[in-house]
Order: sequence, then structure tokens, then C-alpha cells
Amino acid sequence: MPGSRSGPAILALLVVVALPLGAQETSYLLGRVIDAGTKAPLNGAFVTFPETRRGVFTNLDGVFRLPGALPDDARKVQIELIGYGIAELPARLLSDSVPLDIPLESDPILVEGFKVVSDRFRRRRNASTMAVRTFDVRRLRTTPATSVLEFLERRTFIREVPCSVGLGASASLLSGPGSCARIRGRVQPVTLCIDEVPSLGGLFQLASIPPYELNMVEVYGGGRMIRVYTRAFMEQMSRRRFRPHPIEYGC
Repeated sequence: MPGSRSGPAILALLVVVALPLGAQETSYLLGRVIDAGTKAPLNGAFVTFPETRRGVFTNLDGVFRLPGALPDDARKVQIELIGYGIAELPARLLSDSVPLDIPLESDPILVEGFKVVSDRFRRRRNASTMAVRTFDVRRLRTTPATSVLEFLERRTFIREVPCSVGLGASASLLSGPGSCARIRGRVQPVTLCIDEVPSLGGLFQLASIPPYELNMVEVYGGGRMIRVYTRAFMEQMSRRRFRPHPIEYGC
């Protein structure tokens, strides 16, 4: 691997795969993401075209291979990882070359804080009396679903229904629109927490949130409580070494 580079020389490599005559060409962005200070490879960095938000994650060696149409000189590639700055680089057409090292500047306090906060969320899930399913940023960034609600319907079989279907009109008025779901054949109220704050919009609000905007989703009790967390919230809480309160307290 060549050494790290900076400035305009930092390029994601676009490798054109040779195909038989008449076959359609497939192109790939190829690169390796490293810590600018330690030069260690960064696993789990998300690499994408900003305008599409579709992308891939780096592997344990920090390497990514991003398929896509041939970009023009103005097209950008974006790389992000919590605890590091977001890098946006110009893509260039190169062929038959090894990946270049792409350094990301780290915030050591944020990196350590994120590990601490993530561990505290994990311990809270383990202490809950309800069954919990967790969906991390990898699943949220790579799903074909266009909304968090669609994602949950595919992965947990939760189905949004009017509360009046199973609980009566009075319950529907009290719980708000889209705040019930059919869970294991029964209509039940759903508590939705967004960044540890209760949402009055219920499940209906999740229909307007793209999965790529979130860092984590927790589903408690088969869908009776859904907690979602944005990247901005997780970064802020990592700086504060946030200690989440017990689930029994609600949002």
C-alpha cells in the first residue's frame, strides 16, 4: 500500500473491470480509509455518493469497493465515521491500480466517548425485561427501504394500523395518529422515542425518516416501544458521556 496522501491528491480510485466485447462495463470506486494519525485502517467507515446516499462500508482492512456509474470530474465521494470528520473527495477515473490511502482526521475524545455511550446502551438493553432487537448503522445504510417505517415492516413484521381498529375511537384520540401497530396479531399502542424524546406522531412519523439518517434503532417488546437515534444525537451524547436512564422510565 502506498503512503497516505493529502489535499487534491487524495483520490478514490475508479477501477474499470474488463468485460467481454459487447458486455456492459461496470465501474468501481476502490480505496482504503485510514486514521490520519495512527495510519491504522478504519473498519466501518461509510463511503457513498452524497447525492444518492447509497454506499458501502469499509472492511477490517479499511478497504471499500463501491460500484457505480462512471463519475465525471465534478462528482464527489463522501466518507464518514463517527469520531472522525466527514471527508468529501473528487472521484477520478483510474485503471489497473491499487487503492490509495485516504486519511480521516479523528477526534480522540469523541471516539472514546462513542465507545462508552454505545456500551451503556448495550447494558441498558441487556437489563430490560422486554425482548430487544437492535439495528445498527450498517443495516440502516444498506437497506433498500426508503423510510424507517418500511424498514421495520420488512425486518420485524410490525404493521401500522389505526388505533381504533383494535382499541376503539377513544384510544385512537388519546394515542394519536399512527401510534398503534399489529403485533403478533393484536393491535397495541406503540411508544416512539426519537433521540430519547417522546414523539407524538407515532409510527406515522417514521414514514418520513430515511434509514440513512439514523445511527441506531432499538425495538422493544416486539414493537411496543421503538427508539431511534440520529448520528448528530450520538455524537453529541458521546461528547457528554451520556448515561441513558432505565427503559422503565419511558423516553
